[in-house]
Formats: sequence, C-alpha cells, structure tokens
Amino acid sequence: MIAWAIALLVSFAPPDSPPPTQPPTGEEELSGAEPGAEPGAEPGAEPEPESPPDADAVEPGKLVLVPGIAGRYRVVGRDTQVDAFVSAGPEQPAVAELPAGVYELRDETDEIVAVLVVVAGRTQVWDGEVSLPIEVWAQRVGADPSREVPIASPHPYRRQHNWRAWASPLSSAFVPGLGQFLNGQPGKASAILFGSVVATVGSSALYNLGHYGQRSNSTEYARLVGYGLFSTAAPLLWVYAVADAYRVATGKTVDSKVDHQVRLSVTRSMTVGFRADPSRPGFYDDWSVAIMGQVVPRLTLGLSDLGIKFGGPAGPQIWQFGARIDYRVYERPRLWINVGLGTAMQVASGRGPRPLDPRAALPTDQVRFGATPYGFVDLRWFLLDRLSLDFTPRLSVPVTTRYFSFNRALPRFAPILEFGAGISVYF
Repeated sequence: MIAWAIALLVSFAPPDSPPPTQPPTGEEELSGAEPGAEPGAEPGAEPEPESPPDADAVEPGKLVLVPGIAGRYRVVGRDTQVDAFVSAGPEQPAVAELPAGVYELRDETDEIVAVLVVVAGRTQVWDGEVSLPIEVWAQRVGADPSREVPIASPHPYRRQHNWRAWASPLSSAFVPGLGQFLNGQPGKASAILFGSVVATVGSSALYNLGHYGQRSNSTEYARLVGYGLFSTAAPLLWVYAVADAYRVATGKTVDSKVDHQVRLSVTRSMTVGFRADPSRPGFYDDWSVAIMGQVVPRLTLGLSDLGIKFGGPAGPQIWQFGARIDYRVYERPRLWINVGLGTAMQVASGRGPRPLDPRAALPTDQVRFGATPYGFVDLRWFLLDRLSLDFTPRLSVPVTTRYFSFNRALPRFAPILEFGAGISVYF
C-alpha cells in the first residue's frame, strides 16, 4: 500500500522542464491579452525588466604594437593585474586584447618607453613614438594592422624568476655586481665590480701615502681630494648595486615618494683646507644624521647635522646638532633638486693642555659653544621609490671655531666649500 501511495504522488509531481510553448491560437486577442504575455498577466501590464548584464562581461580593448624597432616589449598594467610581454616590430605587428586601464610599455632593458591608455571596446595603435586611435592610424598609413594580424595572447612575464627578487640583492650585498650577473646584465655587473675594487684599493693606497715622505702642496691636495672621492664612492657603489639588483629583479618602476612625511638621511661632508703646518693641508670630514619632515608639498624642515665627534685623549668631545630647511625646485620621477639653508651647532667639552710644571694646577674642564651657518644645493637620485643617493655641495662660514673629530678644527670666519654625499630613506 505504501508503494502504491508513493507512485501515486510521483505521478502528480511537476516535470523537470516546463512544457513546450503552445503556438498562439488567437484567443489572446479575444481576451485582451498582448501577444507573448505571460498567462494570467493583467492586460496592459509591463513585462519585468531584464537583469543588468554582468560587469565582468565588459568588452576589452585592443592594443596594436607596430614599433619601428623590432624586439620584445613588456606590458605592465598600473591598475590591472597584467604583467606580460609581446614581440613586435615594423614587419611584425602585434595585437593584444587587454582590460581597460593604463599600461606601461617597457623595452628589453625594462625602461619605460610609453604610457598607454586602453579603452573598453576601442583599438589603439602605438608606432614606437605616438599612440593613435585605429581610425586615425588607418587614414594615415592606409592599412589596418588589427585586421591583418591575428590577436596574440601576451605571455606571462618572468613568472618563473621570482627567486631573483631576493637572490640578486643578497648576492650584490656580498659581492657588488654579482646580483647584476644573475639578472642578465654582465656589462653593468663588470662596471660595478671594477668600480668597487678601484674605489676600495684607491682610497686605501691614498690614505697610506700620507705616512711616507714629503710632497708639494698641490700633490698633497690632490691626494686628499682623491682619498675623499674614492672613500665615499665605495659605500655608495655598494648601496647602488644592492638597490639596482632588487629593482631589476622585481621589474619595479622607480617613482619617487613625493607624498612622504619623514625623511631620514645619513651624509658624509668633506673638505680639504689648511692646517697649522702650512706645508701639510688637512682633510676634514663630518658624518651626520638628519631627520626632516615635509610640512607642505616641496617644503621640508627638521633636525640636521646630528652627530658625536671624538677628540681623542688630547682633544675635546663634540656634540653636534642643527636645523635645516629646504625647498624642492626640480622634481622628476628619479631626480630631485633641493636648495636650502641650515645651521650646525656644536657643544665642545674638554680640558686644556697639561702644564709642564708639575707644581702648577691642572686645567679645569671647559665647555664651548659654536655655530656654523651654511647654504646648499641638494641633488637626489632615486634608486627605489623610497631610497635615494644624495649629492650635496654646500658653502659654510663658521662664526666660531668649528671642530672635527680627532682634534681637528678650522678657525672662525673661514669660508668652507664642502662636498656631501649620502643616502636617504622616505617614510
């Protein structure tokens, strides 16, 4: 009985698909219903609106590449996930379908050669110099390459080389230039390695020459200037090798951090000047830290010239601090030029020389205060978005004696032309 009851219920169950639509019989007109209206609908009732189309079904745009120089070009989307390459040339145009957005076109050295806009449902042609709508291009050359060439799917770019993002900079940190070899840049790698060796060996050799023999003033000035340049170039080349290896391995485009809030800088300033011995000019260098804040666009101010200088057993100990303000007068994605003013202040604490007479009283501790105002020009070359190499020539005139480490000093009112170099990080 139960089985018969279940069979009876199943026989009245609705089918899996609706019944086929019956052809019109003309009764619709008699009943007042509109043709094609749903059964049971009120006469004159509006049909239900159709659902909007899926947003993901937006028609892509087309990018046609017809450059004058054949090669492999990388297509990177600024607001999309596209990161691919295509091969194109004057005799080998390429057509790619891309989502609407802004794209960077890079050459085989990963340098940006064009920034292109792809519009949904439209076709743009890039000929190596300008980007034009396909209609304008066709009128100019009398041909439509988008119809002559089949659509090419861009190949994923460098997806299998993610290990270089950490291996290349780490290699350059141990051996400058080794990361560039891993990135396939033997020429740059050789230049960095050769430059690092020359700078290191040259600075050591010029430093040791100061302990041997007498030489003319001009020769001594040349030795000290060479020592300052070589000893500064060595660490800067090392920083450049690490940052450049990372940039190339990851394919990043350098776009300086214009909207930063804080800038942290480490700088070495140096100059060559006279000493008490007129036949032996002296080398004066100054390592310092600056913490600057960008209060409004382009205008930066904060603490600068922070450092401690040790005078040795016979010299004073110096605590240095200061203030600085600068304004950015030139701004490009990888190069800034700032001009500004600042003051470096010093507090020197130490004792005078011990008297020869053992019965004389020992000198007491003395504290002296000094100030050195200066003006400067600051060139900043960005290795990464938040990292720059800084080159800062400046002119200063100390109003009191200016002290350096290891009991070195320059007299007041002596104009000092200094060359500074260092690095900055932006937050």
